[in-house]
Amino acid sequence: MLYDLPRDSFAAPIRWALQELGVRPPYPRMLMQRLGQSLREYDEDHFVKLLEERNPGLQASGLVIDDVRYPNEFCWLREKGFILVYLEGSFRPLEGEEAAHESEIALSRDAYPFDLVLPAGTSVIQRVAAVARVLRSGSVTVA
Repeated sequence: MLYDLPRDSFAAPIRWALQELGVRPPYPRMLMQRLGQSLREYDEDHFVKLLEERNPGLQASGLVIDDVRYPNEFCWLREKGFILVYLEGSFRPLEGEEAAHESEIALSRDAYPFDLVLPAGTSVIQRVAAVARVLRSGSVTVA
């Protein structure tokens, strides 16, 4: 749960698989990227389908998804009526091969119509307040 809403992520099954394979957190990002890429090559919508299966009542209950990285995920969420928020900045700056991986660069705020942009340097309180305003108003504004 996150602020009284259920929370999930497209990459949750990757973390579960790594745990079952004996890999301990923090999970190596490059390993997560490669495993995810292999499964996406098998079926581009693999992680979308898994998330939908895990959350059959998502439209009634609400759901926070914290890791949208690909256009097909963005489009699926848009079709389902989600408010799409772009979080600028990173918790850990990426370098080299990790930073250049498709999962890190496939969505840009300029190429996709996000409903809300939360700028880098804003506090968690400011970010939560901006999202709460959008949810309460039923309209979308850009922070």
